[in-house]
Amino acid sequence: MTIIALELSTGRGSVAWDGFPSPGGTGSHSFQNDRKHSGLFFEHLEKCLEGRGAPECIVVGLGPGSYAGTRIAAATALGLRAACGAKLVGIPSICALDTTDGDYRVI
Repeated sequence: MTIIALELSTGRGSVAWDGFPSPGGTGSHSFQNDRKHSGLFFEHLEKCLEGRGAPECIVVGLGPGSYAGTRIAAATALGLRAACGAKLVGIPSICALDTTDGDYRVI
């Protein structure tokens, strides 16, 4: 299954993909995510989709976190779903933490 994941609820945004034919079948782009640079999200999303075709599943982070960022990611995911008929899944953003990458805290 080809998957695209969108996360904008924190100060570090990301677009990730998995399951696409090689080369570049799996990967991600992360970027500074503040109100002045939300356009970076769409640049990275375009790079992610370029040459890969439509995903079969779109995963979007639901926060908690930035209300504006979460809305942008959710609206984008809904638009992609409408355009390509992909399955849409929302997950709490904390579930996407890479727990093998250094220190982290759970509250």
